[in-house]
Amino acid sequence: APDDPPTNITLTPRSRSFTATLNSPRKPNGIISTYESNIHNLDTGENKLQNYTVLFTNTLVSIATINITDLEPFTNYSITVRAYTSGGESPWSGASSKPTLEA
Repeated sequence: APDDPPTNITLTPRSRSFTATLNSPRKPNGIISTYESNIHNLDTGENKLQNYTVLFTNTLVSIATINITDLEPFTNYSITVRAYTSGGESPWSGASSKPTLEA
């Protein structure tokens, strides 16, 4: 399992989704195959998890991109992410917060 969490999560909002760009764990201890996000709706207090296969990984700089979908428009969210290898999961990242755009 990765020793450390993903870092530098940057959220690009749309009305019902975010594109998240993040740095992979520095010590992945294997090949990262999946990311999981914990999506916290700051307006309602609801939480949900989403799993993503890696859409793009630049192995030279260890940057990954995931799409966080099925969100409510014009809503404040806090997102944390963890990475998975065949050996298990990393710790959760620090939170990144941003509102989605109006519909």
